[in-house]
Amino acid sequence: MLFRSSVADLSTGFFAVNEGEIDNVEKVLIEELIRLQPSECILPDSLYNDAEFLKLLQIGRASCRERV
Repeated sequence: MLFRSSVADLSTGFFAVNEGEIDNVEKVLIEELIRLQPSECILPDSLYNDAEFLKLLQIGRASCRERV
C-alpha cells in the first residue's frame, strides 16, 4: 500500500513530505505519530469520518504521552 504523509512545524519553518510502499499502515502511522508528536493533524473528510483511522490516531497519541 502506498503511504504518504507531510509534516509542517510553523515555529521553525520545517516542512517534509514522506512517501513509500508499506505493508502495515497501522504500525507506520503509530510510529510516525510517536516520532513526530504532532499537536494537531489535518485530515481529509474520508479519514476524518473513518472510525478505524481515528482509533489509530488515538492509539498513537496515547503512545506519545507514555514516552514523554
